[in-house]
Amino acid sequence: MNTLPGAQSSLPALSNLEMDKARLAFDRFDEDASGSIDMWELRKALQSMGQSPSQDELLELISHVDKSM
Repeated sequence: MNTLPGAQSSLPALSNLEMDKARLAFDRFDEDASGSIDMWELRKALQSMGQSPSQDELLELISHVDKSM
């Protein structure tokens, strides 16, 4: 099983097809093409999946992946 450099050993590397699908999904929600998904874009993405996150929930989600927060 291949893993990404620096990733936990339990996380397999994504195939090229999976990476392409992830990029397409990311680009769909990165409305301003900034290369990142801000809190409002994240809210809209989650709402499209039937979720209604509060601002606190969004900030918590972002803080788990954005180490600059």
